Amino acid sequence: MVIEARTIFGHSIFRELMITACWIIWKTRNNIIFDNGDYNLSTWKRLFKEELGLVCIKAKAATKGPLSLWRDNYS
Repeated sequence: MVIEARTIFGHSIFRELMITACWIIWKTRNNIIFDNGDYNLSTWKRLFKEELGLVCIKAKAATKGPLSLWRDNYS
């Protein structure tokens, strides 16, 4: 399913997006389990966008442009 999604997405930034999404899912899970956090999809989306901003700072120049553009247009 991931390979099919990557093919459909059709851009080199897919890996960074998937890794970031998994990281936010993991952090959200830990917060719910260990800190009695309560999250919904809008909170997850906000955290994802914030983390993606940090990824953009560390990304290589070739990846930074498309990744920043995708992040800015993400709703």
